[in-house]
Amino acid sequence: MPASDNAIEITRRMEDIFVINKESTYWQAEPRFIRILLLGVCRRSHMLAIELIMLAVGGVLLFLGAEAVSVALPLVGAYINAKLMAYIDRQGHW
Repeated sequence: MPASDNAIEITRRMEDIFVINKESTYWQAEPRFIRILLLGVCRRSHMLAIELIMLAVGGVLLFLGAEAVSVALPLVGAYINAKLMAYIDRQGHW
């Protein structure tokens, strides 16, 4: 296996490690609204995918000339998602 394949494999395995343990006491001590916002999401890679999809939808709507509200909603959602990920990173839950 070339070195680049090993680096890709290590990256994939590290992404699998970034999982929230929702049974831990640290997670249970988080505010209820944080736990509700992350309901059904365990992996950091899923959060990144959600953020990229929201940015893409906002960009497409902006390109198509949609109403200002329909352009702003996915972009604001991506911003909130990024802030939520930064908070969870800071707390060390991944």
